[in-house]
Amino acid sequence: MVAPDLYSGFLRAYPGFKPTWSRTSIERATDDLRACAEVLGPNELGRILADVDPSADVEDFWEGCARMAASQRAAAKRGGRLRLAERGSWDTESLGRRLGPVLRQETGFHARDEFIDHPLLQRFGGRSIVAATSYDQDVDGDLGPELMGELVALRDAGHAEAVIKLAASKTGIVRVRLAGRSSEEILHDLQDDESGLGWSLIHLDGVRDAFRIQPVIDMAHEYRFFVVDGLVVAGAGCIEEHTPYDRDEEFTITPDSFVTEALVCCPRSLFPPRLDTRTREVRGTLGREGTPSVVHRPDVVGRLMAAATEMVASCPGTYALDLAIDRDRDQVVVVELNGITNAGLYAADADRVQLALAMASDKGYGHLDRPAD
Repeated sequence: MVAPDLYSGFLRAYPGFKPTWSRTSIERATDDLRACAEVLGPNELGRILADVDPSADVEDFWEGCARMAASQRAAAKRGGRLRLAERGSWDTESLGRRLGPVLRQETGFHARDEFIDHPLLQRFGGRSIVAATSYDQDVDGDLGPELMGELVALRDAGHAEAVIKLAASKTGIVRVRLAGRSSEEILHDLQDDESGLGWSLIHLDGVRDAFRIQPVIDMAHEYRFFVVDGLVVAGAGCIEEHTPYDRDEEFTITPDSFVTEALVCCPRSLFPPRLDTRTREVRGTLGREGTPSVVHRPDVVGRLMAAATEMVASCPGTYALDLAIDRDRDQVVVVELNGITNAGLYAADADRVQLALAMASDKGYGHLDRPAD
């Protein structure tokens, strides 16, 4: 008997169906809810669906639903089944059968982001990224570059804005204006409650390399590739309102010609990459006046895929890789990398991602401390 795959996630508050979905999208979402019932049990799913919360995060719920349902189908395709795992019960053997997101209690609030200094970001980021520490100038010992000093240096070099990221896993990112600002004004902006960084400046004071500083560059058509065992298996534009149920076969391509033999670690017939060809020229503008439209750009996606193929060949593994085009230099750059188990799916093919993960030797949990068996 095949040992069951183990699922580590759960469903968040239920927002109902998106009003903009087509009939086909609603039918797919309904089918996935039935698949989730097989994992959670019909009573638990019924409890979740009975409490519709219109203010709940649409993407959070439906991405979780798509990931769980796709994992259930992946287990079935391999002749097995999927069951909920007991949290915190991972040993090496069960980690090898695990699917689903990494939970906050497994990493801690300030767990290090394993991808923040990834070689692909260093080589293909297209901008300087400096590790810095927030500390008093009179502190004893060498703590490396100082946060405010690096921001002032970027300002003096002519950069209008900078981005500050915390080295802790996905706990903060702040964009700060530099042009025409004194060092005192920049510091005041960072300490302001609205920046979201004030508490971290205090909590992480003196913690070496707790921050990453980079100048803002003009990026367009940000796109996420899902890489499993060194193979790009799926991709979608970073369009904030999209979920897997917004995927449309009309805008899906399978560009086998972009995949080199060196990348094929799974059977080619199973895992040619499936790519959604829609992008938004500027990310992070949803809800603002003049938000750029979602556009069908197979030419741009093909260019990004070609770049992703070359990058992944030099650094195989399992991760989510975000690329964009630097408009000033017309060059493909790495935006960031994320752990694939928790990365937003957007309109990616969740079935392709989860089936590839179910069959992978590297399921994306390498950063977790493995318990002694």
